[in-house]
Amino acid sequence: MDMHIKLHNTEVYKKSIINMSTTVYNNLPGFIKEIDDYKAFEKELKLFLLRHSFYWVEEFVSPRDPTVILI
Repeated sequence: MDMHIKLHNTEVYKKSIINMSTTVYNNLPGFIKEIDDYKAFEKELKLFLLRHSFYWVEEFVSPRDPTVILI
C-alpha cells in the first residue's frame, strides 16, 4: 500500500524529509512494504539498499527500465 503524497507548491516542501521519505517508501518493492515486523522490515530494507547501491535519492525514484526487476 502506497502512502499519499500531499500536493506542494514550494521547493522547500518538495525537498522536505516528509515528502522525500514518502516518495522513497512508495518506490520500494512490494515485498518489502508488505513486511509487518519492524526488525524484519529494517533488515530487508538494508539488504535491498546494499544490493543496489543507489547514489542519489533521485536515482532510486526515477522511472526505471521496465525490463529490469529489482529484487
